[in-house]
Amino acid sequence: MNKFRKAYALVSSLAVLAFASTASATAYTYEFGGAPISGNGITPSSNFATLAFDSVSDIFSLTLGNLASVGFTNGTPNVLSLAVSYPTELSNGDISNVSGGVSSITTNPGNNPLGNFNFSFDFGSNSDQLITGETVTWKVSNFNVNNLSDNGSGEFAIWIDNAKLTGEGKAWYGVTNTTINPVPEPETYAMLLAGLGMMGFIVRRRKNKQT
Repeated sequence: MNKFRKAYALVSSLAVLAFASTASATAYTYEFGGAPISGNGITPSSNFATLAFDSVSDIFSLTLGNLASVGFTNGTPNVLSLAVSYPTELSNGDISNVSGGVSSITTNPGNNPLGNFNFSFDFGSNSDQLITGETVTWKVSNFNVNNLSDNGSGEFAIWIDNAKLTGEGKAWYGVTNTTINPVPEPETYAMLLAGLGMMGFIVRRRKNKQT
């Protein structure tokens, strides 16, 4: 019985350590929609884009929904840029592993809607466009999500081309919803499995001794 209690205590300690370690791994999700914060465009009927960031891998992922279904029906609407409210500007050298809807992403210190953002990630160029239903992912260096700030317009803003019902028009849209979730790291599962394995071993030994 003492061995079983010790094993239980060990598993409990491992579980506490495992869940404590999740504090350093967090997934952030930002949804875009609502009325334009700048520019000339429609007010979509619902959120139309989702930005995810993983604080462990430092990977961004931007996914567009069906733009036409929420009201962007003029021509071929596409996302030009993602503005970031961050204390320092990132450079092109901080971007790597671009994949998905566009082949290139560059930083632009001059793309600053309302004067509340520091720089933007610009997606593709010319015919290389991020359009409805597409996803693009990229890795960033020298970025700490905890340094993001909300200067009255949110931490991010997304720039849509062909945002009007008719005619030429571009508009910036802000974040309407933010979700922050802890993500268990591989070490978390390893510690839990090790504890459960040890507990199972002790239980089997007890059963063998009883028989």
